[in-house]
Amino acid sequence: MTREEVDFVAEEDLAGAGPNFGWDVEEGSVCNSTNPAPSPACGSPTLTPLAYGYAHVANPSGCTGSVIGGFVHRGPVVALRGKYLFGDPCQGFLRTLTPDGVGGLLVEELSPGLMPQIGRLSSFGEDGSGRRYAADYANGDVYRLVPEPDAWASGLAALDALFGSARTRRRAARR
Repeated sequence: MTREEVDFVAEEDLAGAGPNFGWDVEEGSVCNSTNPAPSPACGSPTLTPLAYGYAHVANPSGCTGSVIGGFVHRGPVVALRGKYLFGDPCQGFLRTLTPDGVGGLLVEELSPGLMPQIGRLSSFGEDGSGRRYAADYANGDVYRLVPEPDAWASGLAALDALFGSARTRRRAARR
């Protein structure tokens, strides 16, 4: 079984060689039984555990999973502030991770209708004002994350085309 994972390292832990996430020993939280590295052993306390993981699920295109990491939001969309935004173009989701205050993480799925609009998520970006953007590899569009007026309290977000309204999408200039 193959998996995707999101890892976290505090800035103060980046000195020296950095943490060992166990890649080639563990696939997410599952031991690699096919060709693991000789050491450390799977489950060793010297390995840094993942923050969040999920299993691959095949889709009609054959794409099974590819986590696209984003940012911890500190911009003007209050409903997303302090949440780590990420997505998976193969499985078609946008999610947030937020510390729950007791050592775990809260996982929230953003509005499920968003990913069909994005076609193929490839990256996230941030402008000088802290606004978040999502890039679409399939059609070359860039989307700005904006709050849904009726969903501020629940933390949902909607997408608006960067170059025009949500109803009038225009391609970003290509070089």
